[in-house]
Amino acid sequence: MKNQLNIRYVVELVITVALILVITVVLARMFALSRVDSVGAKRLTEAVTVASSVAETEAAAKDREDFVALLAEGFGAEVSDGGDVITVLTRAADGGGYAVTVRETENVNGRTGLTESTIEVRPENAVPGSEALYTLETGCYRRSEEARP
Repeated sequence: MKNQLNIRYVVELVITVALILVITVVLARMFALSRVDSVGAKRLTEAVTVASSVAETEAAAKDREDFVALLAEGFGAEVSDGGDVITVLTRAADGGGYAVTVRETENVNGRTGLTESTIEVRPENAVPGSEALYTLETGCYRRSEEARP
């Protein structure tokens, strides 16, 4: 009788320890995944902010050359104008910079002055052609020099 009690006690103890281990592993994994999600959310928030800033800079510019100059000055970044595509490379001390690509289409649907843009934000060290962290499609109106007062 005493032998059966010892066996039951040992089995119960093993089951309890196993259950505690499983719970510990599940909780540790949950906290690790939440950390990864938190970092991803931070990067996405920064990408949205960068894209919005680029869109506001575009709306403030009077023409394409002014837009490129404002990007270079405002972001303190390398800017290259490659015809249809403007590329902005922002740098951060922690390696958290972004590569921003702006594709402009001017005089959309024959409307003089209407410029539509697609702004794509990627990590600065992303492989070319990789999926963007954030894409913003926007438009702005730039009056021609003749229409200015």
